[in-house]
Amino acid sequence: MSCERTSSKLTPRFLLQALSTEYPYFTLPTRLKIISATNLRPRSSTGLDLQVILPIVNAPFHLYYGYNWLREDNVLVVPPQVLPPETMFPNQATYEDALNLFRGFRLKERKGRVGFTVARTF
Repeated sequence: MSCERTSSKLTPRFLLQALSTEYPYFTLPTRLKIISATNLRPRSSTGLDLQVILPIVNAPFHLYYGYNWLREDNVLVVPPQVLPPETMFPNQATYEDALNLFRGFRLKERKGRVGFTVARTF
């Protein structure tokens, strides 16, 4: 990747340099890491499927239900990061809202799903 600005678009390296000069107290990551709590964990689901032909319009009606019995429901903690200085925000409320982005978050997959279609799905 080049580190210069091209005539039609910005290159990724140029954008990272622009971000680091604009916000010098934030360290930008050089690599993205996989969340270790979800790595190599089996996933599985089961479900029911019903398909009938609607008599008046002669179109297939497809009703399905899926149940995710090996679902993920964890609170994931992000690695420690450099917190932004309080002087960067206009008031205390916006600073506290921004701090929520640096805390752990809940990774919760849905328990089940019901859906339908009125045409063929491929």
